[in-house]
Amino acid sequence: MERWSQGEFWLHRSVVLENERELRAYKPVVLEVLRSAKVGALLKICRSTRPDLDDLWTTPAAKGRLTQEIQKAIEAVEAL
Repeated sequence: MERWSQGEFWLHRSVVLENERELRAYKPVVLEVLRSAKVGALLKICRSTRPDLDDLWTTPAAKGRLTQEIQKAIEAVEAL
């Protein structure tokens, strides 16, 4: 989590590469979900899933990074 929030790697790359076929098939739905995703709600899920990392999930860096991740994912799916 610390490495991710510091920008050392992107989660969406591996997801797109591993699921490209399905993303192409459901592209409109995937884009709709990504565009409607609420960063606060996603971080709440992260906090409940991994409460031991709560100090990281509550940082401005985590919120900014997740916002960037969603935008990059949208761009990646649009490019398919």
